[in-house]
Amino acid sequence: MERDADEPLRQDSSPAKGDEDRGLRQNEMGITVVVPTFNSADHISACLSSACHCLPDAQVIVVDNGSTDETCEIVRSAFPEVEILSGHGNAGFGRACNLGAQRASHEYVLYLNPDAELVSIDRPVLAADAQRPFGMLAAMLIEGEAPPRPTLRRQTGHWFKEFAAVHVLAMLSQFAPRPRYVAQADGPGTYTVGGAVFLVSVEEFQSLGGFDERFFMYYEDTDLTQRYLQHGLPLRSSPALLASHLGGASAPAPRRNALSFLGWLEYINKWHGPAAAVRGATIARVVYSLLLAMLRLFARITGNLRIAAKADQVSAMLSDIATEGLDAGSTEPHARYSTAGSIARRKFHMFVSGDAGLTP
Repeated sequence: MERDADEPLRQDSSPAKGDEDRGLRQNEMGITVVVPTFNSADHISACLSSACHCLPDAQVIVVDNGSTDETCEIVRSAFPEVEILSGHGNAGFGRACNLGAQRASHEYVLYLNPDAELVSIDRPVLAADAQRPFGMLAAMLIEGEAPPRPTLRRQTGHWFKEFAAVHVLAMLSQFAPRPRYVAQADGPGTYTVGGAVFLVSVEEFQSLGGFDERFFMYYEDTDLTQRYLQHGLPLRSSPALLASHLGGASAPAPRRNALSFLGWLEYINKWHGPAAAVRGATIARVVYSLLLAMLRLFARITGNLRIAAKADQVSAMLSDIATEGLDAGSTEPHARYSTAGSIARRKFHMFVSGDAGLTP
């Protein structure tokens, strides 16, 4: 069923029907599946089919962020039992997840990206693990013929290390340093439970305020994971929750890179302070300017089309960063950044849409 845009969302702070319906039963646990979507027509059928197959008695909610494709029509026609929340516009990944949690009728929420699929879920094992506090339980990810790997990522070192690894090297080469995935939080560092597939207790999730909606997309999962860790709640991956994840289906690569950079900037501001965020943006502007200049130079000298294409991607990313910053005060899609948008407006003003130059 679909919620009318004007209907207030229900926020349940306590079980409405007792433990028989919301809590743990013997050898199982009550789970609500929440799928945030935005123009996800190519993947939503496979995603929901996997959820309904693995969790046939679960409540399933699609929270649609203003899709302009066939996403909602596909859900209505092929999955009439699935509830659709819509009418709130493109409110961002975190906001969509929070809305889904508010409508959950079970004690646990399984967040599932529309380009992800559940492979198997062992509820008796999960129920046995469902002690208090529950924390965050990340899926194990199946990739080809390789053994399933955890989706709990650990990083150590200065925030600049993350910028270099994720926002420069990974953008340029498949040989960039690979993230370190761990089965559980095993020491100091910055942890991220990948937002594609993970399980939480609704009570704990809402007690921490859910996702911070200042993050439109990217790094909201790192921020949430760090708050769980800060409150002493456990983080782990479990083979009882297996999934596959296509990844990269949310937007073209330059826009994904721009949104990821802005999310990183917002995270640095929140966890390391405004001065660190300004320094990070200043360093990034210099690095990206030099990188773009070198790519263009090498492309002209060698005539290499792949280098030229990479230069175009970097240029488009910088244009997206600049325009996201300029639109930070509006209600348009991808424009919910506050601090990051303000910094980007000041630091990346030289990169104008469609013509990322190197001088103001």
